Amino acid sequence: RTMMQMQVSSPAGAPPPARSNVAQVDEFYSVGSRKTEEGTESVCRSSSIARPKDTEAYAGQLEVALQQDNGQNWKQEYITLRNKVNGPTSMAPPSFFLACARLVLKHATTVDAVRIATNCLELNIDDVQMLRCVGYFLLSTGENSAVDLAVQVFDKVQDLQPCEPQSYLDGALVRFWKAHRSVLKRQNDEENNGSDFICNFEELRSDITKCQRLLSHVLTHKWAERFTEVEWPALILLHCVADLVKDLNDENISNIDGLGLSSLPPEW
Repeated sequence: RTMMQMQVSSPAGAPPPARSNVAQVDEFYSVGSRKTEEGTESVCRSSSIARPKDTEAYAGQLEVALQQDNGQNWKQEYITLRNKVNGPTSMAPPSFFLACARLVLKHATTVDAVRIATNCLELNIDDVQMLRCVGYFLLSTGENSAVDLAVQVFDKVQDLQPCEPQSYLDGALVRFWKAHRSVLKRQNDEENNGSDFICNFEELRSDITKCQRLLSHVLTHKWAERFTEVEWPALILLHCVADLVKDLNDENISNIDGLGLSSLPPEW
């Protein structure tokens, strides 16, 4: 590499490594305690999480309710299932909310799906893998406010796990996706003689600039050996960002909201 690499050390009190999937998050933070070298400690200080259950045990019932009678009674079925999963003094685990949210997104409304998924954020669990699952679900909805919330979720991941390059790649990817979507919508609106979509150019430029900075952080820092070759996805995404900026700087959209070329973000 041509740039100077900087060593990043692990901060004191760093959170435990991310578990590989949300089911492991359920198990790790479920009601009870775990043994450590120092003794026994609670793993969930601010809220108790119910023991995880087999997803098929409730997903099938909710999907049936979503498909019957045009989905008129699915909310009551969801509440019933949630109450069954909840314990006397505990809340349903993250996997329950995410599984239900995926079904609601498929069969019902995006708003309801987002409401269900964001229950995970109210469990007071600062686990990066769970937050990533929630963030990517929010991103998959394509709803503007959900995408904005996904950006905040991935920013939280960077705060919790600054020693993993994936934290910065996630933040860059969500901003690139948001910016790319904005440019495509702008182009489609021009072709269709306009719609109610208004491109906020300052926000678009901010997202692109932040994306470039996050990718630069990945490329110019030296990570732990287990992250060997993490530069490749960062470089690929950086090239995608450059292509997006080229499109943004094309004649047909170079004067968005009356701003000239000097106000446009650099390609690199």
